[in-house]
Amino acid sequence: MFSPTEGKLVQECAKGLVPISVEAAGDERRLTFELPPAEHRLLTGEEIDELNAILGHKVLADPAPAVVDVGAVWIAAEISDVDSLLGIAPDLASCADFERRLGAIGVCLYAVSDTGIETRSFPTSTGVNEDPVCGSGNGCVASFRLKASQIGQGDSYIARQGRMTGRDGFVSIRIDSDHGVFVGGACITTMDGTLKS
Repeated sequence: MFSPTEGKLVQECAKGLVPISVEAAGDERRLTFELPPAEHRLLTGEEIDELNAILGHKVLADPAPAVVDVGAVWIAAEISDVDSLLGIAPDLASCADFERRLGAIGVCLYAVSDTGIETRSFPTSTGVNEDPVCGSGNGCVASFRLKASQIGQGDSYIARQGRMTGRDGFVSIRIDSDHGVFVGGACITTMDGTLKS
């Protein structure tokens, strides 16, 4: 749910209200939100084996894959390289079942690239095979990477996502001095309106 509050946007999620800042430059708008504090649970060895079977590819054991809850709950894991990540074709039915059992809405995978990272998000339990560009998924990955000390205070990077869905999206990630995770990107309005209850 989005609602205007004192000139700002607010999105409601399971962790509460998330303020969204809007910057405009000509016709382009950039939206940025601070990720709510994350909770992490490492996957068990058995769960990692099941995830590997679903993906048809092994995830890295270090950092250990985890369920990351930032309001939206994702299973986050790293893949060894971008080409391998782009080649993954998960068993979607098994993935949806796995997500439901772990209380997640999807699996978000990433691989480190020369310019930042590449991500792919599979929220199959929600009825979407692959999300082209996902803010909450990239936020969970950023929180996962922060906890694993792959990134730290003051770092920023660009996550590329969507090539396998015919899109080419870019999400900016920034870690502030208090280790807050900020997720942002350029946005295009496709629908505008007001909901009244």
